Amino acid sequence: MKRLLAFLIPIFYLGFAACEERDNAYAQQEAVLINSNNYNDYIFGVVIDTSSRILAAGVSATTALPTTGFAIARILTTGVLDTSFHTDGKVLVELGTNAAITHIEVLGNGKILATGNVNSGIQPSFAAARFNTDGTIDTSFATVGYTYANVDNQSHFSPNSIARSDGTFVMVGYTRSHMGRFLSDGSLDTSFHTDGWVNLNNNLLDGNFDVINDSQSAYIVSLMHCYDQDPGIGVDCWWGSSLYRVLSDGTIDPAYGPSVGSSHSCNMTYDYNYRTLTRVTNNRVLAGGYEGTTGDAFIMCRFNSNGTVDSSFGNNGRVHTSIGTGAGYGYIRKLLVQTDGKYVAVGYVLDTSAGGSMSLVRYYTNGQVDTTFGTNGFILTRFGTTGGNYLLNGSYGLTGGILTDGKILVAGEAFNGQNADFAIAMYWP
Repeated sequence: MKRLLAFLIPIFYLGFAACEERDNAYAQQEAVLINSNNYNDYIFGVVIDTSSRILAAGVSATTALPTTGFAIARILTTGVLDTSFHTDGKVLVELGTNAAITHIEVLGNGKILATGNVNSGIQPSFAAARFNTDGTIDTSFATVGYTYANVDNQSHFSPNSIARSDGTFVMVGYTRSHMGRFLSDGSLDTSFHTDGWVNLNNNLLDGNFDVINDSQSAYIVSLMHCYDQDPGIGVDCWWGSSLYRVLSDGTIDPAYGPSVGSSHSCNMTYDYNYRTLTRVTNNRVLAGGYEGTTGDAFIMCRFNSNGTVDSSFGNNGRVHTSIGTGAGYGYIRKLLVQTDGKYVAVGYVLDTSAGGSMSLVRYYTNGQVDTTFGTNGFILTRFGTTGGNYLLNGSYGLTGGILTDGKILVAGEAFNGQNADFAIAMYWP
């Protein structure tokens, strides 16, 4: 039996929508849907604070597209909005057009750092905002509580960032693979590289997708490359990924990986992307995303601390898991590590008849699927509308986290028939 408990929460309304029992083999779960102003709302980042409250962050339209704002909701583990946060459990800051939070974290002092992107003028730019614990904007950050940064007046989108205990943080992004470091007051750290920025690859279509702290005062960055299959005949990319170690001064570590300071394909040859990174035991790096060699599928690769492929993991360092139905499209968006060391891959798969499903797969540390989890190691959850264009139906896991009691949190979006809502599901470990 699966219990689905759903709440539909417009921006100024909280209401209980449904509680039902459905026959299927998946684990018990609870789901929360949050809607804002009848426009599309997406969760791209989630974090659990020290009081086990859930901070879900992303994008919400404020009046009409393309005007969007940095959106954060704080939710209790019961699925109820925490009304001690801001005024009603939600905060929406209008920064400009196409504004979106893509990463959120709680700093050591309890303040909340949200990063992403905004079109602050001619071109999209990196953006960051800091909030006090109660949800009010922290005006000690960049004098007004938020800041924009653009290195070369080109379009730049930031899918991720990471902070350190001293309050500094780096943001990575695309187009072109720029990485910038900022001081705790929101200003650019010009001691990083030469002017606060480092460009890992100047190819217009390349981009950085994730960044994590390395134990050796450095950063590990995932970079996606466009390999043009037909040079001179337009741009026809197949995608590949590399990991780079960037030292604290902004230089690339030449000793990392098998060639020119980077780890490469992990025994893959065609159309793959490391969308998410996490550190695991012995300072190794686990990378996850998709691979399109035999129909898109969840893929993971594990790298040793020196950037070489960890051949003890899966099949010579790689794990390939086909879980898609219909279109057969699967994508890992977040990798989690449980207290017992097992890995949980969070993402989505597509079904051409019904739309997306939030998807989880659990693995042992050797890369083998843990068949005691869900049904044969898998959990697929679809809520929201179905029918019509399958790309605009169902639900999508875009991020996740693990609570102190071990429950697994998956967040993203679910379609309600007209637009997308914030969507959060909770699973028993």
